[in-house]
Order: sequence, then structure tokens, then C-alpha cells
Amino acid sequence: RLQAAGGAGTGRGRNDGVVFEKPILPRMTESMDLLAWFNTFERALLLSDVPRSQWGRMLPGCMSEKAAKIYSKLSIEECRDYDCVKAHILSGYRIDASVYLAKFRAARRTGSESYNEYAARLDEMCSYYLQSKAITTFAELKGDMLLEQYVGSLPIEVRSFVIGKRP
Repeated sequence: RLQAAGGAGTGRGRNDGVVFEKPILPRMTESMDLLAWFNTFERALLLSDVPRSQWGRMLPGCMSEKAAKIYSKLSIEECRDYDCVKAHILSGYRIDASVYLAKFRAARRTGSESYNEYAARLDEMCSYYLQSKAITTFAELKGDMLLEQYVGSLPIEVRSFVIGKRP
């Protein structure tokens, strides 16, 4: 079985004929940054060479109470799809592209953070935003930037109408 953070060390595991190192997985808490938690969870699995098809099965033992409630409402098929589970959890916590963008725009370097660490944190937040918007090309990025600027420059009542229409 996989070990949760704070548990025993790693070992060798076998699942569906695939052998991989058992990662020590982080525990999700209600007070932590959910984006950072998912990033840490994914890195632990990547570094242990766990097949992505197995990731959904490893989530339940690491989830917070709120995330577990969201998970329990999903179908078995949805629970097998890691990306689907992640999207539902983020949605349940009301974390979407606008949250990523706001965090990116509000980010400031802290005194204890090196400039390289700050740059890496900005890059990570930008990647979260691009991933949540499914932006993979420069043309898509340009279109998104233009739309954000255009909508942001509209009067508030017009902006509400335009956002309601989801351009």
C-alpha cells in the first residue's frame, strides 16, 4: 500500500503488472493552498514513476474532509480519472482560472524568498492559469490576454453583461 506523509518509508509496489516505487504522499488539509498540494502530490507520483492511470486511486487516503465529500459524490468512472477528480475538487473549493490569475497578479516577493524562488513561483502560478484555461499556443494566449484587457476596460454594467454571455 502507498504510504501517506509521515508514514513509513518507501518500498516497491505492484499494481496492474506495473512496478513502481511507493511515494510518500502529502496529506491535504483545509487550511493549505490547494494548488500547491496538487502540485506536490503530482510531483511525488511523477518522481516515483507511478503511471498516471493510477493517480485517481491514490487520492482518497490523502484528502481533506471537504475534498473527500466532493469525491464521494462522483461516479466510479469519474473517480478513476485523476483529471476529472482534480477538476471537481478545485470546483468544489471554487478554484478556477480567475483565482489563478488573481494570485499571479497579486504575487510579491517575500523577504525570505530568493529572486530565483520568486521567479519559479510566478512561473508555477502562470502555468496553473494556462492549464486551467487550456491555453497551449501563443495564439490562444494572445486571444486570452486581449479578451481580459477588453473585458477589464468595460464599464461595470456592460462588463457584467458580457461576462454573463461568456465571450
